[in-house]
Amino acid sequence: MKTNKEEKQLIAIGKLVGKKAQEENFALGLPIVVEEDGYVIEINKDGKKKKIKKIVKINFQNAV
Repeated sequence: MKTNKEEKQLIAIGKLVGKKAQEENFALGLPIVVEEDGYVIEINKDGKKKKIKKIVKINFQNAV
């Protein structure tokens, strides 16, 4: 199991990588895609959001 310090480092690295990817997408004129309130959302550089799809929960207890 990771130590608290390692967890914080991994979180910081993840945020940095995500920010870099966002900057690169916007520089290329591409949107970013995120999850927000149970939906897959596309966000453009100007901040305009577009709902792409509702995320459906999967019930694994009944699957067999």
